Amino acid sequence: MAVTQTNPGPSQNVGRLLQSGGKDANSLEERRMARRRRIVTFVVALSVFSCLFFVVLYSVLDARRYWIAILVNLAVGASFAATLLMRRVGPLAEVLWFAATVILGMSAFGYLLGKVSGSHLILLSAPAIAMTLLSPRNWAWGWPILVAAWGVFVVANRVLPEFPSLIPMTADEAQSIFLATSAITVGTSFLMVRRALGTAYRAEVAMDDAYRGSEALLTNVMPVSVVERLKRGETIADSFDEVTVMFADIVGFSALARDRQPAEMAAALNRLFSEADRLAVEFGCEKIKTIGDGLL
Repeated sequence: MAVTQTNPGPSQNVGRLLQSGGKDANSLEERRMARRRRIVTFVVALSVFSCLFFVVLYSVLDARRYWIAILVNLAVGASFAATLLMRRVGPLAEVLWFAATVILGMSAFGYLLGKVSGSHLILLSAPAIAMTLLSPRNWAWGWPILVAAWGVFVVANRVLPEFPSLIPMTADEAQSIFLATSAITVGTSFLMVRRALGTAYRAEVAMDDAYRGSEALLTNVMPVSVVERLKRGETIADSFDEVTVMFADIVGFSALARDRQPAEMAAALNRLFSEADRLAVEFGCEKIKTIGDGLL
């Protein structure tokens, strides 16, 4: 009786390699964290830009009348920028800081400019932004942020003045601020989600390419049936009552290779192995592996 057996240890390792797409777990986690940090940086930059935009808008309208709003925008923008400093504490800390800045900052704007400005409406986007920025291990924190943002929105909607009491504002100015606030909110949300989805898509494509490459490599050195079983986590230890093994080797290959270009030899071997694969399928044989110019 002839027995073909692969070592359980290596087979399990190969199975894990196939299941993980050939990625090292630690390296994969580092890449995920790097992508998340880029998204956080992008969202923070958009938020700071929004605050600076309103500083310019208020300055154009009337810097002396809107000086309080200008100062608050600068303070909120600085708080958004400080999110990147919280990165030293941890990924959760920076997201909580950012969410708190959104909730407190928009509440302050709503108090200064009244509900007519629409600033308190941005509170509704805080949970979605937080979920985009949170790492999967911290997704549970999305619920407290959702409750906090919704609770503050309900309170703000009930207690905030309809029109600003500290800043004299005309109806046209109030309309301009409302339109600017809505445009900034929609545009920021669109760009943030687009960036996050684009990053995730590129990561999936890269992982799929790596998986296909590792699988192609394994199918070149192992029978396809064995690879499929390893992918299912099986230990390969098969026995056969009768086995015929054929080993084919090119005579004089080393000397032949010295007189040929590498690309030419690679093309020749590719044609040889492709024809061998076709014949193996035609006659019901199974190719075990290739070794240089040899077939088993």
